[in-house]
Amino acid sequence: GKIVVSARHVGDQLHINVLDDGVGLPPHWGMETSAGLGIRVTRERFQALYAEPNGHDFTISRRMGGGTEVAIRIPLHRAGAEARAIAT
Repeated sequence: GKIVVSARHVGDQLHINVLDDGVGLPPHWGMETSAGLGIRVTRERFQALYAEPNGHDFTISRRMGGGTEVAIRIPLHRAGAEARAIAT
């Protein structure tokens, strides 16, 4: 199998995508009804960290032709010298 991870800076957000070419999600699978502990904990952490409206997006979906895609969108927070340079 193949896994592709990408990240990009879009405006004031970080967009992360993880794609694989595996067997994909089971029929009728839904993130809200998933019994997986990892997915539930990840969703709860994103909701706690980025609670403001439109603060984050976390989706898991089937890819056309097989495999799965995870898409994450979170606010981009800068630290250190980079944040000071932008502020001036």
